[in-house]
Amino acid sequence: MKHTAFSYVKLTLASMLVLLAGCACAWRLMKIQIVESDTYTAKRISTQKYTQTISATRGEIVDSSGKAIIENKVGYNVIIEPDTFPEDNAKGNQVLLSLTSILDENGVEWSTSLPISDTQPYTFTDDENAVSKLKENLKMNVYATADNCMDKLKSDYDIDDSYTPEQQRILAGIRYEMQLRGFSLSNRFTLAEDVPLNVVTELKERGVTLPGMDIVEEALRSVAQGDVVPHEIGTVGPIYAEEYEKLKSEGYALDDTVGKSGIERAMESTLRGTDGIKEITVENGVVVSSDMKTPVEAGKTVQLTVNSDYQRELQNILDGFINNFDSLRDSKTEELGLKKISCGAIVVLDAKTAGVLGMVTAPTYNL
Repeated sequence: MKHTAFSYVKLTLASMLVLLAGCACAWRLMKIQIVESDTYTAKRISTQKYTQTISATRGEIVDSSGKAIIENKVGYNVIIEPDTFPEDNAKGNQVLLSLTSILDENGVEWSTSLPISDTQPYTFTDDENAVSKLKENLKMNVYATADNCMDKLKSDYDIDDSYTPEQQRILAGIRYEMQLRGFSLSNRFTLAEDVPLNVVTELKERGVTLPGMDIVEEALRSVAQGDVVPHEIGTVGPIYAEEYEKLKSEGYALDDTVGKSGIERAMESTLRGTDGIKEITVENGVVVSSDMKTPVEAGKTVQLTVNSDYQRELQNILDGFINNFDSLRDSKTEELGLKKISCGAIVVLDAKTAGVLGMVTAPTYNL
């Protein structure tokens, strides 16, 4: 009887311990799920923020009457958005091949600067600086061959032998260009510029099968009057590697354009404008928001003192003088050293302000 009573007490105590343990677990679970849910959720979520630069529209250059010499036109660019482009190389390669196939079928050029021949046997191009930069970027030794560099790119981006040699070269070229241009969540990649509207339509129709591809409207540099002070207007171009070290401290991105000569270069700070900043928020590898933090400010217009019509009149005067100069020569003037001429220049200044009213040269060219 005593043994039975003792067993009953033990069973009761064990049941109470199990019940207390169960209550403690239930209380802890409730505390985690309700009271401390924010704390544990915060621990599980990994949040990262990236900034992306949106280029400003470059300012125009006009003559004294406001007539455009260099203007901007609306064009369509094909870009690769880093936040939606496949992280898996194989899937990304398929997207890039599909894109370039559509562009090639429509005669649209796309970006590539890989200094390797398009076909096998692979050889380097004559651009020694580009070849040296390629080896440096791929971490290859100075004795690496073009085949070695191709093999490295194929390995880095999973470009396997299921692709034809032509497709492998296309993918290697684009992947290297993306690497060269710093493609990342902070920097989207422009694949093709000024794409015709019919191609834009086709790409948009197939957009679902081309993740990461987007079409953006951007202002493209256009020459409205190429025969007006072409030497002085100058040109714009991409930022080269040797320039980037200096320009990045001034807020330039590697895929920006910059004035290379003439007024485009001299008035760079005025024409450039201020880029916008887009902030991308990523949680556990998934993009959850994309917001403009800093608005884009377009560049300012530069107005010259030169008048387009007057400039053309001066050019006609100079060209006519040179063409008719032979009729002024005779035996006496030739003895004095007055020879046949083929070039010359005229500059007309405002006597009050010293502003240039006209500036022509012969021979000239159309910008």
